[in-house]
Amino acid sequence: MLTALLTIGALGAGFAYLAVSFALDRRRHAREGGLLHAIPRAAVRDLIDGQRVRVVGTVVSNDEFIKAPYTGRLCLAFRARTHASPLSMHDLSFSLPHDSKPSQRAIAFRVMDDSGDVEIDVEHIALELDEHLIDVEEAGKHVIVMQNATIKYWQATLTEHQRVAVIGVVRRSAAGAPRLTGTAAEPMIITTNDAALAP
Repeated sequence: MLTALLTIGALGAGFAYLAVSFALDRRRHAREGGLLHAIPRAAVRDLIDGQRVRVVGTVVSNDEFIKAPYTGRLCLAFRARTHASPLSMHDLSFSLPHDSKPSQRAIAFRVMDDSGDVEIDVEHIALELDEHLIDVEEAGKHVIVMQNATIKYWQATLTEHQRVAVIGVVRRSAAGAPRLTGTAAEPMIITTNDAALAP
């Protein structure tokens, strides 16, 4: 009886944690979207060297792709994480729900708007992409087997022809071609946030 109560309590705590996390994520997403939208939007043809701008357009590949870890989907960037919830309070290693440290990767691509295209330098980036819960079967061989815990897989991808907003600093090559960059102190932001995509 006590074991059952403890298990129910653990599950309840897990669901409560998820509910609170979801609410906080929505508030953070809305707040960050507003901040990103406040950054001036610029057309590619109007980019000025040294300015920090927001460019909105369509993702265009350089004919190179990477694979998302849980689905194998071809993309230009991904962000992935797992979430573990305890099934039993007896498992001390999972006394609270646990989120893994997100992994992310991106390769160079371009963003095209009605006036031209700009190269995206991905050395220093922050990915703010819409995450989706991945089906366990879809995750395939990447599924983590763990006793006394349920594992959820979250993944976000940026694919060719997807609409995106990029916030970075404009740099021009000797030939005058523009690119957007970031630094370790102020990474370039790549986002699919609705507010950032707005005019």
